[in-house]
Amino acid sequence: MATYREIHGVNLQYRESDATAIIGDVWYNASTAVLKMFSSVGSWSSGGALNGTKAGGTSAGIQTAALAFGSAEDSNNCESYDGSSWTQVADTNEGRNHPLGCGTQTAALYAGGTPSSTSSEEFDGTSWTEGNDLNTGREQVGGDGIQTDAIIFGGAPGLKTETEEYNGTSWSEQNDLNAGRRYIEGSGDTGQAALAFGGNSSNPGSGYSAANESYDGTSWTEIANLNSGRFGSGSCGSQDHALLISGHESGDTETVKVEEWNGSSWTEVADVSNGSNAITATGTGLDALRISGNSPSTVVEEWTATATVQSIAFD
Repeated sequence: MATYREIHGVNLQYRESDATAIIGDVWYNASTAVLKMFSSVGSWSSGGALNGTKAGGTSAGIQTAALAFGSAEDSNNCESYDGSSWTQVADTNEGRNHPLGCGTQTAALYAGGTPSSTSSEEFDGTSWTEGNDLNTGREQVGGDGIQTDAIIFGGAPGLKTETEEYNGTSWSEQNDLNAGRRYIEGSGDTGQAALAFGGNSSNPGSGYSAANESYDGTSWTEIANLNSGRFGSGSCGSQDHALLISGHESGDTETVKVEEWNGSSWTEVADVSNGSNAITATGTGLDALRISGNSPSTVVEEWTATATVQSIAFD
């Protein structure tokens, strides 16, 4: 029989008191002699509508302080969110769609995008400034991180496996993904700890990938798959707690399904109200924004979840 460490890569924690709220964290409370874990229960509600479409665009920030920029119309329009409404702010230097977007509302990063761009820009809360280019031009990419420590991977044309990290000044090539995909999703707090999941695994064609890979700062490792393959989704969160939202599912349907990653497996959670593709998302696994999409194109939904301690019972 496999041990807990063999399954999850870490030992079961032995604590005198309950742990800090990390979704999926499991520990033995020695003082109460009870095995416990953190789980979350969340729901979606309507957020403030965008002023203009951001279908195929990207985003940065948290639920109460976000940016949305880029779009399938190659718009360089950028909007800022305060938790209830959107305001137009300084335009990006270039309009590109399906790029990387990450960071915060006042320190965002914008890289790649159609047409196979190598461009990279930084936002300081007031204006966008062009930075050093990517090594490989690409669109329909995945990635995440912060302005000074980010990662970009996958994309098109073709089914790219290339990975690059950003240190706040320049992009450097790293080890490739195991499986090349376009319209790939990702999550991670930094460029040293990321997830790459879902995507289109056939170009041309509709390959609905359920693959999931974890990055440790050096190489990619295949881990537990999604419950259903999809592409054109939105994603956000960290390497330990992430959300995958909507997108194209098998049969080319625009699914309302949402999956949550707890550090070891994916679980279906509450659906969004409107299924779409070409959406973007930002925030954490507990407080997130689903932004835009092809239909309807200005919709915004807010995800709010609460982490609770639960005792684990064995049948």
